[in-house]
Amino acid sequence: MLPAPLNPGAQPGPSPQYVSEEELRVPYSANWSSPWRAFSPCTWDTNADHWQEPPDQPVLAPYKERFAYYIRMRHELLRLVFVKRNDTLRRPDRVLVLFITIYAALHFTAQWSASTQETHNHDGYNDKPEDEEEMIALQTSFMIAAIVGFVDVVLCLISRLRCANFKIGRLLSIPLAFVCVVALCFTIYGIHTGELADEKTIGWWFVSLLWGWALATPVNIAVRVWLYGRGYTTLGLGPKRRVLGDLCASSVTTTVV
Repeated sequence: MLPAPLNPGAQPGPSPQYVSEEELRVPYSANWSSPWRAFSPCTWDTNADHWQEPPDQPVLAPYKERFAYYIRMRHELLRLVFVKRNDTLRRPDRVLVLFITIYAALHFTAQWSASTQETHNHDGYNDKPEDEEEMIALQTSFMIAAIVGFVDVVLCLISRLRCANFKIGRLLSIPLAFVCVVALCFTIYGIHTGELADEKTIGWWFVSLLWGWALATPVNIAVRVWLYGRGYTTLGLGPKRRVLGDLCASSVTTTVV
């Protein structure tokens, strides 16, 4: 005699479903050999958990693959889109860092512009030829971009601070963001009244941002990825990097005390 069922009223459930490898595959191509794909955001896989750091053992990954990974991880704008699920630098923290750095660029540009006005004429700026003035302004915007890049690294480090599973970094980054909002109002007022800026200040502010976003960061990543491939693991950018700034900008998922 067969044993009685444990639950006579239970209905037979569906048979287990097996998922093929094709269904588990990420629906985005991993081929970045064509540079035109950078201009097709619809083909990007924004889930950073699908992005694994290119290995260097037993064989070093191709240069394009390594560059695509690190430009996504470190660029000031792209890292707003590509975020790992357990990353200690959340997307709101990244937005705060970006806002503070944008304000820092505006503040330094406005302060420099105020020092070159006729009332101050620092270092005889207004007495120089127009071509020389443009060159000085271009050099100043490059210096501002370098300062803003350093501020970005420091803010990322502050935002990642954790202790006992509590983000103590937000106790510093959020009040700093509110201070920047208040200071932004005074800066905009000073620009509007002409005390802090002239008609070219906004243009040089955009130039200083473009120095960092379109030139400094991509070139820095490209050179350091190349150096890592040549065996310079200390200065290069790769799995064995040792520079503190890389750890601040990387996708860190462990607790930082």
